[in-house]
Amino acid sequence: VDDGGILTIPYNAYNNATRPSVFHSNEFLELLEFDGNASHNYFKPYDVTPFPSNLSLPEWQDVLYATRDETAQARYLSLYMNQDLDPNLIIVGANASAFHSIPTGLNMVASFIAQMISGNHSDPNFVSNSYIKTASQPFPATATQDGL
Repeated sequence: VDDGGILTIPYNAYNNATRPSVFHSNEFLELLEFDGNASHNYFKPYDVTPFPSNLSLPEWQDVLYATRDETAQARYLSLYMNQDLDPNLIIVGANASAFHSIPTGLNMVASFIAQMISGNHSDPNFVSNSYIKTASQPFPATATQDGL
């Protein structure tokens, strides 16, 4: 992401055809807004089917692909909040062309979960003392990777 640019992180919006995911709760969505206001991230909901089948995740991937040019910044992360089989499950999608996208996505969601457990996010003075921070220094590319 360019310095000072916006990182768009798409997620599947709540679909009332079935129960909501734990991550469709107001508390979690407030955390996304809180993080977006505190950082340069923009969390954008998209409407897709809530039923995990041969259709839903491929549909989610198709939605992400079809809307890939909506912003100037590349999408390195996405969130898929499972509503049907396991509403406690969140899937982090990562663009493997960005070396740091997988650990960044996992850290982001783990930190959100820690914050969701620890406080009242609707309080305008909310500052969580629960968070998870990580650092990553990837190994240098191998000769085979350089050859690609």
